Amino acid sequence: MACLFLAAPGYAIADGPPAWLAEAAAFLPDGYVLGQIIAAPEDGGTASIAVFPAGADDPAEPGSTFDPGHVLVVTLETGADGPAIVAGELRERAPIGPEDEAGDGTEADYAAWQREIWIKGQQSYPSGTEPCESRGWSIDEDPAGLAVHLKPSADSRVLGTLPPRYGPEGADEAAPEDGFFTEFDIIGYSKGWFLIEHAEPPGRDYFDPDSYPDDHPEPFAGRGWIPVERVGAQFANGDMPVRARDGEGVPIGGLYQAPSVDSAWTPAHDAYGSAISADGGPKRILACSGFWALVESDDGVVGWWRRLCSNQVTTCS
Repeated sequence: MACLFLAAPGYAIADGPPAWLAEAAAFLPDGYVLGQIIAAPEDGGTASIAVFPAGADDPAEPGSTFDPGHVLVVTLETGADGPAIVAGELRERAPIGPEDEAGDGTEADYAAWQREIWIKGQQSYPSGTEPCESRGWSIDEDPAGLAVHLKPSADSRVLGTLPPRYGPEGADEAAPEDGFFTEFDIIGYSKGWFLIEHAEPPGRDYFDPDSYPDDHPEPFAGRGWIPVERVGAQFANGDMPVRARDGEGVPIGGLYQAPSVDSAWTPAHDAYGSAISADGGPKRILACSGFWALVESDDGVVGWWRRLCSNQVTTCS
C-alpha cells in the first residue's frame, strides 16, 4: 500500500515515496528512523525529512510530542536515473511556532494547544509526569472497583476507587447492554500509569438529570494514578492528514511511529478488518503525550493516534 507523503504545510508531494528516499536512512545515526518528507524540490537541490527516535512507539520508553525531534537535510543531484542523495546532515528541528500556518486545527494550532498542556504539567503535575489531555474509562470489572493510587505504584496509598460498569434503567436507548464505564480525564503518564482526575458517576451524562438514580455509585473524583491496562477509550478526530486511500478514494486509518504527524505511518485495522477510525477504539492504550495516545489496534499494530474520547453511546467527531 502506498502512503501519501506530505510536504509542510500539507501539500501532496506524490502518491508514494520518491526512489531516493530509501537512500536517506544510510545518513542516519543509530537509534533514529525516517519520518515524512517535509520539504523537497521537484528536481535536485535540498530536501528535508523528519526524523524520530526509533523507540518512540515502544511502550517501555514512549516518545514525547513535546520533543520537536530532528530533521535530515539531504542534498540531491539529478543523474540519468533521476535524483540521488549525495550528502546528508542530521539537524535539530525547530518547534512549530504559534504564528505558523494558523487556522482551524492546523499543526500550528495543535502546537499552541499542546504548549499550554506542557506548561500546566510543569506547574502542577508530579515530577516525571508526561502531560496529556485525553479522555478514557475504566475497564476494570472488579466489583470492589478500581483503586486510584497516590503515586504511579501499586504499593502507594489508595485514595479511592472507580466503580465497575453500572447499568440502571432509563438510559439512552443506545446504551451498552452491560452498563456504562466510569469516565475521567487523562492528564498525565508515567511508566505504565495514567494520571487521572474528574471521574464521573458511570453513565450519568447519558441520562436525563431527573432519571439518574440517587443511589448511583460515586467514584473518587480527585487526582490519582491507575494502571494503563485498566483504561479504554474511543478514537476521536485528531485532524491528522490523510496518508492513504483505498481503491474508492476513502481515507484509510492508521497509526504513527511517533507522536507527530510527520513520523512514519502504518495502516491499522479493527476487529472486523476495517481501517481504524472514529467509529471504534483501540484494543489497548499504552501511553499518552499531549493529545496523542500510544495504542495497539486489533490487528496488532502499535503506534500513535491523536485524540481519544470517552463517548460510550455514539462516535467522536
